[in-house]
Amino acid sequence: MRPLVIDGIRWLLTHPFVCTLIAFGGMYLLNRTRSPEGPEATAKRMRVIWTDMRIPLSLLPIAVFLLFGICYLAVHGFTDHIAPSVTALSWLFGEGKPLYTDLSGPDRYSLVYGPIYYLFCGPLLHVAGPSIRMAKLPGVAAGFGSFLLLCLAFRGGSWRDRLAWAGIAALLFLTFGAGPIRTKPDPFIMFLVSLALAALTLRSRTAAALCFGLAVGLGANVKAHCVLYFGPAAALFLNRYGFRAVLLAGLVAILLVAAPFVLLHQFSIAGYLALLKMAGQHDLLLSRFLRNLDWSAFLGLPLLLSAIELRQSDRSRFSLWLHSERLTLAALFGGLLLCAVAGSKHGANWEHIMPFMPTLCVLVYRLRQEHCASFAQRPAAATLMDFRAAFFVAAAVIALTRVSFFATRQNPAEAMAIQKDIRGILAQYPNERIQMGYGGKPTYRYS
Repeated sequence: MRPLVIDGIRWLLTHPFVCTLIAFGGMYLLNRTRSPEGPEATAKRMRVIWTDMRIPLSLLPIAVFLLFGICYLAVHGFTDHIAPSVTALSWLFGEGKPLYTDLSGPDRYSLVYGPIYYLFCGPLLHVAGPSIRMAKLPGVAAGFGSFLLLCLAFRGGSWRDRLAWAGIAALLFLTFGAGPIRTKPDPFIMFLVSLALAALTLRSRTAAALCFGLAVGLGANVKAHCVLYFGPAAALFLNRYGFRAVLLAGLVAILLVAAPFVLLHQFSIAGYLALLKMAGQHDLLLSRFLRNLDWSAFLGLPLLLSAIELRQSDRSRFSLWLHSERLTLAALFGGLLLCAVAGSKHGANWEHIMPFMPTLCVLVYRLRQEHCASFAQRPAAATLMDFRAAFFVAAAVIALTRVSFFATRQNPAEAMAIQKDIRGILAQYPNERIQMGYGGKPTYRYS
């Protein structure tokens, strides 16, 4: 019975929208059967509580996220089996070795990542020295940087509004566990998407185009499908700065995509394309596709609820918003669907949806700031308040569980023993090529 319960909890943690629906059902029944005040009075009381408590409630997830990143940097191992591989490849790049080798050779590997991650991490490992903590530093720095840039992208409104949304963003970061700070390319993608969103706040059209082009060009060289994450931001960029700025940003992006393959002999475009072709032959799993759709629905729920609330309060303003953001919304939903497919192959997971999170936060913030008078004119209905509260309850439970799982999983003595074992094997076979790995029963705990 206990394993069945544990498996059920794990399933819910990877299906946050289902978790939100369960929380909504509980709150809906509670407010309509147990509350003597009635649903509308309960919703009004919830709005008052949020207004009075939003500053401490916002600071708490921010503090937890920052502490979580520092703790991840301090522990003695990685939390993902990909991390040692990308670290080793970064070190080989710093040694001057070619990375995209022949797939039939002994140095073959299956990581389909572009050159940028290795360009950042390889020199760092050689300057600061090879260590696990130094290998984790770029991911943690990218996670903190993406959070900071996302806060800068919240333009307009009071400092309390921006702080509240910084807290919401930190909470959503935590729902992905160590994903936003992990030693993988995904934190870099989030950082670059946040950089593109922050570029939308610049007054200079040229500076914005250069910054946006830098983000897109570097992102496309992290993962091939990265351009999908920049689609909604590109639509916002077009609306704000015009077509000429888009052309300038596109030119910068194209030059940055080509630069590593043209200027550095370690990156073979033919070898990289061969890796992409191999990855395109992977089977797709329906269960992972549905899980990715669940994460997409969960992250998109605040935008949906805000749009419904605007329609209920002012239909004409809702129509204007829908028309002005039609390209952005098309790019967003199209990108989510395509990335849900890309993330459904063997070895992929919901982290393919994670880079859309900054964009969704900015879209909801813009919607609520630009139409704040309409929202104030008619407060949200009780059902919308129940859904909104259920979203935050589900996010808080998932975030707390992931942080707790990370904290209780650490065993420094065990990690040091494994490192000692590996060093002993390397000393026993000096100057030899060795392939080895550790594996736990259901996870990649020791890898």
